[in-house]
Amino acid sequence: MKRSWRARFIVGTLIWLWPGMGIAHSRDHEDRHRDHDRARELVRAGEILPLERILEHDPRARGRRILEVELENKHGRWIYEIEVKDEGGRVMELEFDARTGQLLREHEEKPKRATAGGGR
Repeated sequence: MKRSWRARFIVGTLIWLWPGMGIAHSRDHEDRHRDHDRARELVRAGEILPLERILEHDPRARGRRILEVELENKHGRWIYEIEVKDEGGRVMELEFDARTGQLLREHEEKPKRATAGGGR
């Protein structure tokens, strides 16, 4: 059976891209692992609260679907950035002082616009 040029192009492109995708995935996994280890060490040292404590005690985070969590050092202060989705579909970003658990900032994320042509 004769393959079309389009099928050969797609297969060739996937073969060419595949090794790079594995490296990118591996780096992303390693970065997340390092971040997790750093957070664990900061909790052990008493420099930050465990994320679970903040999630359990703040009504804005409790009961919502967690989409993303980042721990960042901003100007010498550890900040948890937590992106949550409520029952109505609103996406909120909550920023907490990781040492005290105090809410520093809360804002609604703007909905992402669909691309022309349905994203294809």
